Amino acid sequence: MNAAACVLVVTAFATAPALAWSPYNAQNALHQQIQPDSAERIDHLFPGDEPVPQIEHDKCRLTFRVEPSFSKSGRWCLELSGGSYVLRSWISRVAEAHGVDEIAADEVAVAIPDEIAEALEGIWTNALLESRYGRYLYGGADGEMYYFGAAPQYSGLYLQAKTWSPRGDTPPVWLVQLGTEVLAYVRETRRDTQHLQRRVLAIRDRLYSYYGKLAKH
Repeated sequence: MNAAACVLVVTAFATAPALAWSPYNAQNALHQQIQPDSAERIDHLFPGDEPVPQIEHDKCRLTFRVEPSFSKSGRWCLELSGGSYVLRSWISRVAEAHGVDEIAADEVAVAIPDEIAEALEGIWTNALLESRYGRYLYGGADGEMYYFGAAPQYSGLYLQAKTWSPRGDTPPVWLVQLGTEVLAYVRETRRDTQHLQRRVLAIRDRLYSYYGKLAKH
């Protein structure tokens, strides 16, 4: 996630209680630049759809997609099929000129234990429910864009959010790390399921603890 950032801020961070709030001013939106240490304080995802259709969302309980600037995209989808959880993954490149994906290549599908799948559902759903718009613009000419999706059971909702090359030790970084690790797990030939389960549960506990502390303020 090393990127030459082009990061802009409008006013004080919504996630930094020590900074005073001030109203959004569209006229000044492109004239103030964020310092790297401030970018590391972004602790939430941003609401946002994927640029092109990814997969059939009615089959996916969760989705994750990484879009590097200059290489192929990677993505996975968590499905519940026949009472069992399955992770499907693709590697492909977006064909922007046509507005659709090129034919997804190297599709892989693996079954995963219920405990891992249900923990991932909790992580994705709660992180997406915590997503919000910021009082700043955050993006760059290179780096990676990450997309997250969740369809909570019985809710009738499809939640979507994104982040660009997150920094620091914050929820977006943890989520990107976990999404990337799940992608690698699906695509590996020798999978360490116990290691993945430990990682998923550890990040779930850390994320829930973080959100719990925010709720007390």
